[in-house]
Amino acid sequence: MKRHYRLWLLFVIGILAFGAAMLLARWSRPRSQPPPAPDRPAPAEYSYYIIIEQETGRTITYVSVPVTVGDEYLTSENKMYVVTRVVGNKAYARLK
Repeated sequence: MKRHYRLWLLFVIGILAFGAAMLLARWSRPRSQPPPAPDRPAPAEYSYYIIIEQETGRTITYVSVPVTVGDEYLTSENKMYVVTRVVGNKAYARLK
């Protein structure tokens, strides 16, 4: 009986020590600042953007996030496109 009591006591002490170590590790972590905003103008907000291949005028995809010049899009055919200009909610891209 005494042996079981010691095992349980050792188990409880181990759990408490582990919990305390986790709390200390979480609280002692340095707080990081968010990265600075990029130096480009904020795009107009639309509910969706159309990415169009600039050579053919073919629609590549629709996206729900703002698109800016320099953004890249990888298609399911493994073709990489780079956005070259944005007019309203239409983004024109060329093969990279």
